[in-house]
Amino acid sequence: MPPLHLANEHVALSVEPEFGARITSLVERSSGRDWLIGGPLEGSAGDDAGFGAREARGWDECFPTVAPCLDETHGRPLRDHGDLWGRPWHCDIENNAIRSRYDGSGWRFVRDIELTGNRIETRYAVTNTGNVTLPYLWSQHCLLATGPGDRIDFQGIGPMTVTGGGSSDGPVGTGQFDWPELSSIMPDLRSVRDASAGFWIKAYAPIDTDVSATVGSDEGSISVSWKQADIPYLGLWLDYGGWPQSGPVHQIAIEPTTAPADDLATAHKVNLARWLSPGETHSWMVTMRLAAATKHNGERHVE
Repeated sequence: MPPLHLANEHVALSVEPEFGARITSLVERSSGRDWLIGGPLEGSAGDDAGFGAREARGWDECFPTVAPCLDETHGRPLRDHGDLWGRPWHCDIENNAIRSRYDGSGWRFVRDIELTGNRIETRYAVTNTGNVTLPYLWSQHCLLATGPGDRIDFQGIGPMTVTGGGSSDGPVGTGQFDWPELSSIMPDLRSVRDASAGFWIKAYAPIDTDVSATVGSDEGSISVSWKQADIPYLGLWLDYGGWPQSGPVHQIAIEPTTAPADDLATAHKVNLARWLSPGETHSWMVTMRLAAATKHNGERHVE
Protein backbone atom coordinates (compact mmCIF):
# COMPACT_ATOMS: atom_id res chain seq x y z
CA MET A 1 0.00 0.00 0.00
CA PRO A 2 1.49 3.38 -0.97
CA PRO A 3 2.00 6.22 1.53
CA LEU A 4 -1.05 8.20 2.55
CA HIS A 5 -1.04 12.00 2.71
CA LEU A 6 -3.25 14.30 4.75
CA ALA A 7 -3.20 18.09 4.52
CA ASN A 8 -5.09 21.31 5.09
CA GLU A 9 -3.92 24.93 4.88
CA HIS A 10 -1.92 24.63 8.12
CA VAL A 11 -0.58 21.07 8.40
CA ALA A 12 0.58 18.29 6.07
CA LEU A 13 1.52 14.78 7.16
CA SER A 14 2.42 11.45 5.57
CA VAL A 15 1.78 7.90 6.81
CA GLU A 16 3.44 4.64 5.73
CA PRO A 17 0.79 1.88 6.13
CA GLU A 18 3.26 -0.91 5.29
CA PHE A 19 5.75 0.23 7.93
CA GLY A 20 3.85 0.40 11.19
CA ALA A 21 1.63 3.26 9.98
CA ARG A 22 4.66 5.40 10.80
CA ILE A 23 4.07 9.12 10.36
CA THR A 24 7.14 10.11 8.36
CA SER A 25 6.54 13.85 8.05
CA LEU A 26 4.63 16.46 10.03
CA VAL A 27 4.93 19.82 8.32
CA GLU A 28 3.83 23.30 9.40
CA ARG A 29 2.92 24.57 5.94
CA SER A 30 3.53 28.33 6.23
CA SER A 31 7.18 27.77 7.15
CA GLY A 32 7.72 24.37 5.54
CA ARG A 33 9.26 23.06 8.75
CA ASP A 34 9.04 19.30 9.21
CA TRP A 35 8.95 18.54 12.93
CA LEU A 36 9.86 14.85 12.59
CA ILE A 37 13.23 13.14 12.24
CA GLY A 38 13.26 11.93 8.66
CA GLY A 39 15.10 9.24 6.78
CA PRO A 40 14.69 5.81 5.19
CA LEU A 41 12.43 3.13 6.65
CA GLU A 42 14.92 0.91 8.44
CA GLY A 43 14.08 -2.17 10.47
CA SER A 44 12.81 -5.72 10.41
CA ALA A 45 9.25 -6.90 10.95
CA GLY A 46 10.57 -9.90 12.88
CA ASP A 47 10.06 -10.58 16.56
CA ASP A 48 13.80 -10.21 17.13
CA ALA A 49 14.03 -6.73 15.57
CA GLY A 50 16.14 -4.16 17.38
CA PHE A 51 15.34 -0.46 17.54
CA GLY A 52 18.56 1.53 17.27
CA ALA A 53 19.66 4.83 15.74
CA ARG A 54 18.88 3.76 12.15
CA GLU A 55 15.35 2.73 13.10
CA ALA A 56 14.66 5.78 15.29
CA ARG A 57 12.81 8.11 12.96
CA GLY A 58 9.35 9.60 12.57
CA TRP A 59 6.33 8.89 14.78
CA ASP A 60 5.57 5.32 15.88
CA GLU A 61 3.35 3.78 18.57
CA CYS A 62 4.91 1.57 21.26
CA PHE A 63 2.59 -1.22 22.44
CA PRO A 64 2.48 -3.42 24.56
CA THR A 65 6.00 -2.44 25.69
CA VAL A 66 8.79 -0.03 24.85
CA ALA A 67 12.02 -1.82 25.76
CA PRO A 68 12.09 -5.56 25.03
CA CYS A 69 11.13 -7.84 27.90
CA LEU A 70 9.58 -11.15 28.84
CA ASP A 71 6.12 -10.72 30.36
CA GLU A 72 4.66 -13.96 31.69
CA THR A 73 1.05 -13.05 30.88
CA HIS A 74 1.81 -12.60 27.18
CA GLY A 75 3.84 -15.80 27.30
CA ARG A 76 6.54 -14.67 24.88
CA PRO A 77 9.43 -12.22 24.59
CA LEU A 78 8.04 -8.82 23.71
CA ARG A 79 9.72 -7.06 20.81
CA ASP A 80 11.93 -3.98 21.15
CA HIS A 81 9.63 -0.92 20.97
CA GLY A 82 6.58 -3.16 20.74
CA ASP A 83 4.61 -5.12 18.19
CA LEU A 84 3.38 -2.25 16.03
CA TRP A 85 6.32 -0.52 14.37
CA GLY A 86 7.68 -1.69 11.03
CA ARG A 87 4.75 -4.04 10.34
CA PRO A 88 1.86 -3.63 7.87
CA TRP A 89 -1.29 -1.92 9.15
CA HIS A 90 -4.66 -1.52 7.49
CA CYS A 91 -5.17 2.19 6.75
CA ASP A 92 -7.98 4.20 5.15
CA ILE A 93 -8.21 7.89 4.39
CA GLU A 94 -11.57 9.65 4.66
CA ASN A 95 -12.08 13.38 4.28
CA ASN A 96 -9.63 14.95 6.72
CA ALA A 97 -8.71 11.82 8.69
CA ILE A 98 -6.60 8.67 8.45
CA ARG A 99 -7.86 5.58 10.28
CA SER A 100 -5.21 2.95 10.96
CA ARG A 101 -5.68 -0.53 12.47
CA TYR A 102 -3.37 -3.34 13.54
CA ASP A 103 -4.67 -6.76 14.59
CA GLY A 104 -2.33 -8.45 17.05
CA SER A 105 -2.47 -11.71 18.94
CA GLY A 106 -5.65 -11.33 20.99
CA TRP A 107 -5.94 -7.56 20.58
CA ARG A 108 -6.69 -4.80 18.10
CA PHE A 109 -5.04 -1.36 18.08
CA VAL A 110 -6.71 1.58 16.31
CA ARG A 111 -5.37 5.09 15.71
CA ASP A 112 -7.44 7.83 14.06
CA ILE A 113 -5.68 11.05 13.03
CA GLU A 114 -7.75 14.09 12.07
CA LEU A 115 -6.65 17.60 11.10
CA THR A 116 -8.63 20.53 12.53
CA GLY A 117 -7.04 23.84 11.64
CA ASN A 118 -3.48 23.72 12.98
CA ARG A 119 -4.32 20.84 15.34
CA ILE A 120 -3.58 17.15 14.87
CA GLU A 121 -6.17 15.26 16.92
CA THR A 122 -5.17 11.64 17.49
CA ARG A 123 -7.67 9.19 18.97
CA TYR A 124 -6.60 5.75 20.12
CA ALA A 125 -8.46 2.58 21.03
CA VAL A 126 -7.21 -0.86 22.00
CA THR A 127 -9.60 -3.82 22.27
CA ASN A 128 -9.03 -7.26 23.74
CA THR A 129 -10.25 -9.67 21.04
CA GLY A 130 -9.08 -12.79 22.87
CA ASN A 131 -10.21 -14.68 25.96
CA VAL A 132 -7.34 -13.81 28.36
CA THR A 133 -6.92 -10.56 30.31
CA LEU A 134 -3.80 -8.84 28.99
CA PRO A 135 -1.50 -6.21 30.51
CA TYR A 136 -0.02 -3.47 28.36
CA LEU A 137 2.03 -0.31 28.30
CA TRP A 138 1.57 2.32 25.59
CA SER A 139 3.83 5.21 24.67
CA GLN A 140 3.66 7.62 21.78
CA HIS A 141 7.08 7.63 20.10
CA CYS A 142 7.30 10.87 18.15
CA LEU A 143 10.92 11.85 17.43
CA LEU A 144 11.25 15.60 16.93
CA ALA A 145 13.78 17.41 14.77
CA THR A 146 15.03 20.35 16.84
CA GLY A 147 18.08 22.53 17.18
CA PRO A 148 19.74 25.30 19.23
CA GLY A 149 17.30 28.16 19.72
CA ASP A 150 14.43 25.79 20.45
CA ARG A 151 13.16 25.46 24.01
CA ILE A 152 11.16 22.86 25.91
CA ASP A 153 8.42 24.02 28.26
CA PHE A 154 6.05 21.94 30.39
CA GLN A 155 2.87 22.86 32.21
CA GLY A 156 1.18 20.50 34.68
CA ILE A 157 3.91 17.99 35.51
CA GLY A 158 5.27 16.68 38.82
CA PRO A 159 8.86 15.74 39.74
CA MET A 160 10.78 13.88 37.07
CA THR A 161 12.48 10.54 37.68
CA VAL A 162 15.52 9.63 35.59
CA THR A 163 15.65 6.03 34.38
CA GLY A 164 18.79 6.32 32.29
CA GLY A 165 21.31 8.75 30.88
CA GLY A 166 24.88 9.61 30.10
CA SER A 167 27.09 12.62 29.43
CA SER A 168 30.57 13.34 28.23
CA ASP A 169 30.79 15.86 31.10
CA GLY A 170 30.13 13.24 33.78
CA PRO A 171 27.67 10.56 34.87
CA VAL A 172 23.94 11.16 34.95
CA GLY A 173 22.54 9.44 38.00
CA THR A 174 19.04 8.11 38.44
CA GLY A 175 16.70 9.82 40.87
CA GLN A 176 14.20 12.66 41.01
CA PHE A 177 14.58 16.28 39.98
CA ASP A 178 12.29 19.26 39.47
CA TRP A 179 12.11 20.44 35.90
CA PRO A 180 14.19 22.01 34.43
CA GLU A 181 17.20 21.66 36.78
CA LEU A 182 18.71 18.21 36.45
CA SER A 183 22.06 18.87 38.13
CA SER A 184 24.96 21.32 38.29
CA ILE A 185 26.16 19.77 35.02
CA MET A 186 22.75 20.33 33.39
CA PRO A 187 21.17 23.24 35.29
CA ASP A 188 18.52 24.10 32.69
CA LEU A 189 17.09 21.44 30.40
CA ARG A 190 14.70 23.90 28.75
CA SER A 191 17.28 24.95 26.15
CA VAL A 192 17.84 22.45 23.34
CA ARG A 193 21.56 21.79 22.90
CA ASP A 194 23.40 20.70 19.78
CA ALA A 195 24.92 17.30 19.10
CA SER A 196 28.31 18.32 20.50
CA ALA A 197 26.82 18.16 24.03
CA GLY A 198 27.30 14.39 24.09
CA PHE A 199 24.32 13.98 26.43
CA TRP A 200 21.25 11.76 26.67
CA ILE A 201 18.56 11.17 29.26
CA LYS A 202 15.28 9.29 29.69
CA ALA A 203 12.93 10.51 32.43
CA TYR A 204 9.27 10.31 33.47
CA ALA A 205 6.91 12.60 35.34
CA PRO A 206 3.36 12.22 36.67
CA ILE A 207 0.94 14.83 35.38
CA ASP A 208 -1.86 16.90 36.86
CA THR A 209 -5.40 17.07 35.50
CA ASP A 210 -4.13 18.41 32.17
CA VAL A 211 -0.65 18.69 30.74
CA SER A 212 0.90 20.61 27.89
CA ALA A 213 4.38 20.37 26.46
CA THR A 214 5.75 22.87 23.95
CA VAL A 215 8.92 22.67 21.90
CA GLY A 216 10.13 25.48 19.67
CA SER A 217 10.88 29.19 19.54
CA ASP A 218 9.38 32.42 18.26
CA GLU A 219 10.02 30.96 14.80
CA GLY A 220 7.37 28.28 15.40
CA SER A 221 6.51 25.51 17.81
CA ILE A 222 4.80 22.17 18.37
CA SER A 223 2.63 21.64 21.43
CA VAL A 224 1.31 18.34 22.81
CA SER A 225 -1.57 18.08 25.28
CA TRP A 226 -3.63 15.34 26.91
CA LYS A 227 -5.64 14.55 30.03
CA GLN A 228 -4.38 12.81 33.15
CA ALA A 229 -7.51 10.66 33.32
CA ASP A 230 -6.55 9.12 29.97
CA ILE A 231 -2.74 9.09 30.16
CA PRO A 232 -1.23 9.76 33.61
CA TYR A 233 2.46 10.15 32.72
CA LEU A 234 4.89 12.03 30.51
CA GLY A 235 8.07 10.47 29.19
CA LEU A 236 10.99 12.64 28.10
CA TRP A 237 13.79 11.53 25.78
CA LEU A 238 16.64 13.96 25.10
CA ASP A 239 19.55 12.90 22.92
CA TYR A 240 22.11 15.55 22.06
CA GLY A 241 24.74 13.34 20.46
CA GLY A 242 24.96 11.01 23.45
CA TRP A 243 23.29 7.84 22.11
CA PRO A 244 24.24 5.41 20.74
CA GLN A 245 27.96 5.25 21.44
CA SER A 246 28.60 4.40 17.81
CA GLY A 247 27.04 6.96 15.48
CA PRO A 248 25.18 9.13 18.03
CA VAL A 249 22.17 11.14 16.85
CA HIS A 250 20.30 14.32 17.77
CA GLN A 251 16.60 13.99 18.65
CA ILE A 252 14.07 14.58 21.40
CA ALA A 253 10.69 13.05 22.17
CA ILE A 254 7.78 14.17 24.34
CA GLU A 255 6.06 10.88 25.12
CA PRO A 256 2.54 10.62 26.56
CA THR A 257 2.55 7.21 28.24
CA THR A 258 0.42 4.97 30.43
CA ALA A 259 3.26 4.08 32.84
CA PRO A 260 6.62 5.54 33.97
CA ALA A 261 8.49 2.43 32.90
CA ASP A 262 10.71 1.49 29.99
CA ASP A 263 9.17 -1.98 29.60
CA LEU A 264 5.98 -3.85 30.43
CA ALA A 265 7.62 -6.27 32.86
CA THR A 266 8.77 -3.34 35.03
CA ALA A 267 5.35 -1.67 34.84
CA HIS A 268 3.81 -4.99 35.81
CA LYS A 269 6.08 -5.36 38.88
CA VAL A 270 5.15 -1.92 40.26
CA ASN A 271 1.42 -2.40 39.53
CA LEU A 272 1.31 0.27 36.83
CA ALA A 273 0.52 -1.92 33.81
CA ARG A 274 -2.92 -1.45 32.32
CA TRP A 275 -5.13 -4.54 32.18
CA LEU A 276 -7.55 -5.21 29.37
CA SER A 277 -10.28 -7.80 29.92
CA PRO A 278 -11.72 -9.91 27.07
CA GLY A 279 -14.05 -7.76 24.97
CA GLU A 280 -12.96 -4.56 26.76
CA THR A 281 -11.82 -1.40 24.95
CA HIS A 282 -9.61 1.36 26.33
CA SER A 283 -9.53 4.70 24.50
CA TRP A 284 -7.62 7.96 24.83
CA MET A 285 -6.69 11.10 22.88
CA VAL A 286 -3.62 13.26 22.27
CA THR A 287 -3.73 16.68 20.59
CA MET A 288 -0.81 18.36 18.84
CA ARG A 289 -0.74 21.95 17.66
CA LEU A 290 1.68 23.41 15.14
CA ALA A 291 2.17 27.15 15.56
CA ALA A 292 3.81 29.39 12.98
CA ALA A 293 5.79 32.56 13.57
CA THR A 294 3.94 35.77 12.74
CA LYS A 295 4.84 39.46 12.73
CA HIS A 296 3.00 42.09 14.77
CA ASN A 297 4.24 45.68 15.08
CA GLY A 298 7.71 44.71 13.92
CA GLU A 299 8.10 41.90 16.45
CA ARG A 300 7.80 38.15 15.93
CA HIS A 301 5.29 36.14 17.92
CA VAL A 302 4.10 32.56 17.85
CA GLU A 303 0.63 32.31 16.34
